[in-house]
Amino acid sequence: MKSLIISAVIGVLIVAGSVAHSVCLEKISAQLAEKSVQLREGIENNNYEEALATADKIGSFVSEKRTVLEATGKHNEIDEIEIAVRELTAYIKTRSMSDALAKCGEVEFLCRHLPSNFKLKIENIL
Repeated sequence: MKSLIISAVIGVLIVAGSVAHSVCLEKISAQLAEKSVQLREGIENNNYEEALATADKIGSFVSEKRTVLEATGKHNEIDEIEIAVRELTAYIKTRSMSDALAKCGEVEFLCRHLPSNFKLKIENIL
């Protein structure tokens, strides 16, 4: 009976930790998506200096939160975000609006899509 109770407690702790991580990941994803919208608006308004500063903020934010983002799941998604931000920075520096907007859309999609693979769902468990 004792082992059953210990197993149940461990199971509850694992589920609680997964839920807490999911909530944290969704907050990070929302912050990244908000910054990518600001980035897109800066590019659309031809304010490349502001857009470049926002892209740097996104890159440093992802680097800062990398440990939390990589705690579970696929590491390549974080790498894809970092690569897209670096490419976006190059497009902003060359003032290539159409390429920058396209890459900004990719960054925004990757940021919004990030928590979908980590939510506590049956298909993510199996």
